[in-house]
Order: sequence, then C-alpha cells, then structure tokens
Amino acid sequence: MKHLFNLIVVIAVVVNISGCEPAEVGLVLDKRADDGASGIYLTHDTSVSFNSTTDRAGTESLEVGIEETKLVAEINVINGTLLLDGHHNVLSSQQKELLQSLSNELEETFSDDAPASHEISLVQLLSYWAQAPQGYVYGRRQVEIGTADGSTNRGDDGIRCIRKGTWVTARYDDRSGHHQDSVKVNSTARPGYECMGRCGPGCGSWWAVAKAWTQDCMDHDQCSNVNYSSGGSSDSNCGDEYDEAADDWLWGVWNGCDGN
Repeated sequence: MKHLFNLIVVIAVVVNISGCEPAEVGLVLDKRADDGASGIYLTHDTSVSFNSTTDRAGTESLEVGIEETKLVAEINVINGTLLLDGHHNVLSSQQKELLQSLSNELEETFSDDAPASHEISLVQLLSYWAQAPQGYVYGRRQVEIGTADGSTNRGDDGIRCIRKGTWVTARYDDRSGHHQDSVKVNSTARPGYECMGRCGPGCGSWWAVAKAWTQDCMDHDQCSNVNYSSGGSSDSNCGDEYDEAADDWLWGVWNGCDGN
C-alpha cells in the first residue's frame, strides 16, 4: 500500500466469451509500459482482451473483456475505499477458470521485472474474482482499504503483516458466536488449507505479487477452515471476514507482507 497512497485507481473488468475460435492459443502481449499494458489471451474456443492505462493524474484504468458479463472495481486509495460491482452476475466455471488462467499468465509475464501497480492490481483482481465460490453472485459492495500501519475506519485489521512460523490469534465470528484461535502462520490445517494466513487459496504461486501473509487473511482462513465455508462474501459464517481480507489479498504485497 505504501507505494499506492498517492494514486486513485479505477479498475474495470468486463468478462466476454467469444463464439469465434481464435487462431492462436496463449497470451499475446501487445504493450507493456509504464503507462499501461494491453493484449489478448486466447484458448481454442475463447478470447479475453485486456487493457490497462495510467494517466498523469495518477488514475489507473484496467479493462478485461470476455463478452457481455461485466465486473467493475473502483479503488480510491486517497479516500481508502474499494468498490466492487459485479452487476449481480454469476460466472460459470469456465469463465472463472479463464480469469485465473489469464491471471497466472500475466503473473508469470510480469515477474521478470518489478511490476507496476496497475499490473499488480490486474493480476490480483483477476485471481480474487476467479476464486469466488461456485454460484456466487457478484453484487455491489464497498470495502475500506487498510493503511500501512493497520489503521482503518472499520473494525478489521487493515493490512497487518504476520510472519511465517509464528503463532497469531485468529479472531472471527460465526453463527455460534465470537472465537479466538491460536494458529501457526504458514501451517497446514487440512488439505486445501495450506499456508494458513496467506492471502488467496492454498500456497499459490511463487513470485512476490502472489505472496502476502496478513492478519485478516488468517482470520478468514481459520473461520473458513472451522466452518467449511464456501460462500465467499455471502457466506453466513465467514462473509464479513472475506470482505475484510479483500484489500489484503489485492495489496498485501505492497505493504511488505511477504511472511518474513
């Protein structure tokens, strides 16, 4: 986050499934520069276009197109707000797999150099939406972004780093009440819950953008582990923890939360 506080970021993701069979397969990067990146991701039966730009006012705009389904995020770091609006769409398994594949491809492409903030936002946002539970309704909701010192206007922990190998207290509430569990950071609770406290599913990818260990992500990991949650933001037990971890997932790496 410390590199982003002077930016106002606007991210739009438009998901669009084409009926035409593309001639090539894979990622074609048309542009990668300080002021943006663009290209297209092709499979045998689907194409996804993406474009990110940065203007002199510090506004980043990112768009990804798959057909008529639209997902939008607006990030205003100065005001400390993240607006997610999925227009009440429900993504198919194919669409989510496509978003994750594109995220993975861009992650590998951008890893050869220090990625720009708009590149990190694009990679993480694609993965964040791709990992939503099956049948999840992408509605409109606003999340406050935690600051580098963990302060926030809400009751969550902002973006607070935790260190691998240490024990932290996971705090969460569910239908049975409030809980505080001591959990070892980066431990395995059960299959599918490896690297406890790491933002995102499992242990994820190897490079820096995908690696962030934070208190809010630990709170959600433990809540989800105990309750076998599957509803994301709409989950009756862990939905609030899911929302509170959104900023950690997207920007924990900017806060230096590499687990060390």
